[in-house]
Amino acid sequence: RERTPPTPLLLTDWLTRVVFDWRSQRTSRFASLTHPRCLRSFAMPAQARCQVLCSLATVCAVISCAAAQTCGEVDSCEAGGDCASRELLAGRGWHPSMPPIGVGLDYLEASRWFQANTPKLLPPPAGRTAREADMLRWTAADFVAQRRAGAVTCEEYVRALAAQVVHYREYNAFCHWGTYSNWTDAVIAQAMKLDALAASQGVDALAPLYCLPIPAKDTLATASFPSAAGAMHFAGRYAVKNAHIVDRIEAMRGLILGKTNTPVFAYSYTTCSAECGCAVNAYAPGLHTCGSSGGSAVAVSLHAAPIALTEDTGGSTRCPAANNGNFGYDPYQNKFNYPSDGNIGITFVNDQLGINARALDDVLWWDQITGDLVKEHTAASRKVARQGMSEIRIGLPMEYLVEHCVHGDGDTFFGSPKCTDLMRRPASNIMAKYHAVKAALQKAGVTLVLQDWPKRKPSDEMNYLEYAYNHPPRATDTSLLPPAEAFFSMRMEIMNFANTYLGIASSANKLVEDDLMVQLAGGPEEAKHPFPFSFQDSLSLTGFRHVSQVWVPKVAIPAWNSYFDAHDLDMILAPAGFCGAYTYSDMANGTTQLGVSYDGGSTWEDTAATQMDCNFVSFFTAKQFPVSKLMFPVGRDDRNGGTIGMQFYSRSGPPGADPMEVPTMGKRKENTWDIEFLHKVKRVLDAMYDIDPSLQRFDAPHLGL
Repeated sequence: RERTPPTPLLLTDWLTRVVFDWRSQRTSRFASLTHPRCLRSFAMPAQARCQVLCSLATVCAVISCAAAQTCGEVDSCEAGGDCASRELLAGRGWHPSMPPIGVGLDYLEASRWFQANTPKLLPPPAGRTAREADMLRWTAADFVAQRRAGAVTCEEYVRALAAQVVHYREYNAFCHWGTYSNWTDAVIAQAMKLDALAASQGVDALAPLYCLPIPAKDTLATASFPSAAGAMHFAGRYAVKNAHIVDRIEAMRGLILGKTNTPVFAYSYTTCSAECGCAVNAYAPGLHTCGSSGGSAVAVSLHAAPIALTEDTGGSTRCPAANNGNFGYDPYQNKFNYPSDGNIGITFVNDQLGINARALDDVLWWDQITGDLVKEHTAASRKVARQGMSEIRIGLPMEYLVEHCVHGDGDTFFGSPKCTDLMRRPASNIMAKYHAVKAALQKAGVTLVLQDWPKRKPSDEMNYLEYAYNHPPRATDTSLLPPAEAFFSMRMEIMNFANTYLGIASSANKLVEDDLMVQLAGGPEEAKHPFPFSFQDSLSLTGFRHVSQVWVPKVAIPAWNSYFDAHDLDMILAPAGFCGAYTYSDMANGTTQLGVSYDGGSTWEDTAATQMDCNFVSFFTAKQFPVSKLMFPVGRDDRNGGTIGMQFYSRSGPPGADPMEVPTMGKRKENTWDIEFLHKVKRVLDAMYDIDPSLQRFDAPHLGL
C-alpha cells in the first residue's frame, strides 16, 4: 500500500489557533487572502479589515507582495512594496519568541526558525538562599501548614515565588509584562496586607487558604490584572468584575499570582501568543509545552507556584500537565467548586476549570478546601484504606483509546483513520511507559481488566464507544457529528465574556465587525462566518440542542458507562496523547511522531503526524459529558529528556444515576461523586511509584531544586 505522509500542520494553523488539520488549506491561498486589498471583496468596514489583520496579531504573520500577486482581486502590490498591515502590526508589538514578521507562512521555514531559535536553559538565581529553595519546594498544603504555624509570612513566601517568576520570565509562563510590568510588586503588596490582617486578628483570619498564591489562566476575568485571553485586541484591558473562581479564591484569603500564558481565546494545543510569546518547557526548552494552559503548567513545573488554575475543553489541563511533569485534574463538568463563570470558553458542553500541581496530595487538598469537603474526603480516604488492593479495578481497553481507527461507514470528521487504511496508537516511547505502568500496577496487586469496550449489539463491528463518537444518531440528515455541533456556542461565549466581564457593550454582529472573533478563523476568507472551523455553515442551534438533550444523556453517557458496568470498574487507564512532548519545530513542520499499523495491528512503526492526530483521541474523548480525569507523570522520556504522562478516567456520574440528570448533578455540593475516585487514584499511584521509582515525577535538573 502506498503510504502518503500526513499533511504538515501549517504555521497558519497554530498562529490562528486552529487545532484541526484542514487539509484543504494551503499557504499561498491563505497568504494571498490576508492581503488588505483582497479583503475588500468582503462586506466589511475598512477599520474591521485592518483589525482582521492586526488587532489580535494572529493572522498577520508575514503578508508579502509576492503572496498578494496570487489573489484574483489584486493585480499589483501597494506602492512601496509593503503591505499596510506591516505598519499597523508594528505598533502593537510582537513577542520575539514568536516567528517574526518576515519568516513567512511556509511550515518548513517556521520549523527551521524554531530550530535556530531554541531558548537557552537558565541556571538557578545566583543569590537564592537555602531558605528560599526550601520554600520553592513546598507543596500548597506545606505552605498553608507553615503559615498557620507562624513559621513563614505571606510576604516572605510571595517574595520567594516572585523572584522565581522574574528570574524565569523568558520562559513566558506569565503574561502582560508589557502592559503591567510591576505586577509582582502588586502581589507582594497584597501579601503584606494579609500579614497585617493576621497580625491584628490572628492567623486564622487568613483561613482557609492563608494567602496561598495561585496563578490564573489568562482566560479568567480579573479586575486586578489584564484579562486578554491571549488576544492582542484585549491587551491591557481589565475586567469590570472577576470570574467566579477568582472571587472565591480572594474570599478564602488566597492571592492571584498573575495571569499565565494562553493562546488566543485558548483555542490551540500550542501556547503561543503575540503579546506573551511561546511558553518554554522547563525540562528541555525546545520541547512543546502543549496548551492551552501551557503557561499555568510551566509556572508549576518551574516552582513559581505549587498549584495553578487551568481550563480544559479538549485536553488543555491534561496535555500541558503531561508535557511539563505535573498532575493535572480535569473535574467533571459543572463541579460546584470549579465554577466556569467568567472564563472565556469555547463550548458550554466541554469547558471546565481545573488545576495543575506538582503533588497529587495538593490536588486532593485543593478539592477539599475549596469545596468545604473535608468530611467527605476524610470518609473516602478511610474507606479506600480499608479496601484490599485487589478490590480496586482498573480497565485497560485497547480499542479506540489506545489503538484507534473507525470501522465501516463511521464518520472520520475529526481525522480518525479508517480501519481498512491504517490504525493509530501512541508512539513507541509512550507505549513503553504504558506497559511499565501496567506492570507496576500488576505487582501492586491491583485488578486489571484487559477487556475492550462491549458492543452495542452483538452484530456491530464497532464497540459501543466508537458507535457513540463515529456512528451516532444526528439531529438532522445534514448535521455534523454531535461533538462538532457542540462548538455552536463559541460565539455566544466570546460575546458574553466581552459584554459581561470586559464591559464591551456590543451585539454579536458588532463583535464580528470589531474582530473579536474573525481572527479565530482560518483566514479572512471565513470572516463572513467568524468561527474557527471551516464547517461553520453546518452548525446549528438544532444540532447544539441535540448534543445536550439527546446525544449526551441517551447515547454518550450510556456508552461510556457500559464499560464500567460490564466489568465493575473504578477507573480506566489510557495514555496522555499519542505523541508526547514533541518539539516546536516538529509541531510547525507536522513531523511529530505516533505509531501506525498498516496490517491490522500485527506490526507497528512510528511515523510523522500532526497535532490533531496526536491529541484528538486522548483529549476529546469523554469531554462532552461529565467524567473526571487525572493526569499523572510517569517519569522521563528518554528520547528528548522531557516528561510523559498517563491519565485515569472516572465513570460518568455515580452508579445508578439517571443519565438525564448527570450533566447538572455537579452544581450541587451534596451530589459530589468523584471523591472516592480521587482517593483510589492516590492509593494506586502511591503503590505504583514505590514499586517502580523510574515512573516518579522529577524536577527539571537545571532548576537546582
